[in-house]
Amino acid sequence: MYEVSTHREIIFGIFGTAIGLLGMGFYIWFLFYFFEKIYGNIRRKLENKLQVSIRMDLEGDWEMQPSSRGWLVDMLLVVLIAFIQIIVLVSYVMLPFGVFIMCYFFLLNFLKHLFLS
Repeated sequence: MYEVSTHREIIFGIFGTAIGLLGMGFYIWFLFYFFEKIYGNIRRKLENKLQVSIRMDLEGDWEMQPSSRGWLVDMLLVVLIAFIQIIVLVSYVMLPFGVFIMCYFFLLNFLKHLFLS
């Protein structure tokens, strides 16, 4: 009928869940604190270098204020800013999440060998 879990399997499950919850808590802290600081620094540097005004809307997208440089230059700056946002998103959001998942499964595998061998 039903297979009864052993004491070691229960401890493995508790440790695996605890490590996952702590790791996700750290990742969420990373997103809200560290990423916001990096994002703000990059935006300020771009504003100073390109001499444009960049606003961040509620979704986190950057909007550039039109300037007197001409529509072609403004369009090229918008494309440049979009590429920079994609690079920032991949390097500071997706890459750490991939590293977190890889470390989590490594720890889970280590715990499996430790408790269930």
